[in-house]
Amino acid sequence: DETNIQRGLRVIRGRDWMWEEQDGGAGSSGTVLMKTFPGWVQVEWANGRVGNYRAGADGKYDLELARTSTSAAKSYSSRWLSPGDRVMLSPSLSFDSEEAMFGPLEPGDVGVIIKDDGSSVPLEVRAPCGKTWFYRPSSLALVES
Repeated sequence: DETNIQRGLRVIRGRDWMWEEQDGGAGSSGTVLMKTFPGWVQVEWANGRVGNYRAGADGKYDLELARTSTSAAKSYSSRWLSPGDRVMLSPSLSFDSEEAMFGPLEPGDVGVIIKDDGSSVPLEVRAPCGKTWFYRPSSLALVES
């Protein structure tokens, strides 16, 4: 049921999956980013793809909760980015991506997350130059203090 789907939950293919290999293949898990439309949620998969999937729309469920150990869940939640965190572009980010090409963060720059409004591109980051840009969590790496 969509009301039980929350941002940050780990999910896998569900009983009504019809999206071929968007998720990276059977058994791959993703992270719920947000609810998009009634009965739909947006998920980012481990392969970096982002898509919208049914979570009750028309009685269909493309997703189910991934079963993780307690230690895996703790490990994941400790990596979740939030306002105030210092971040830089992820080393795994393709530098021909929209975020790398148009955002103010340059490779090696350290920015600060200033806002998470739950939109489809959820994290607003202020770059050292003072400009801000919206980044997907997967495009950022946490900078330890």
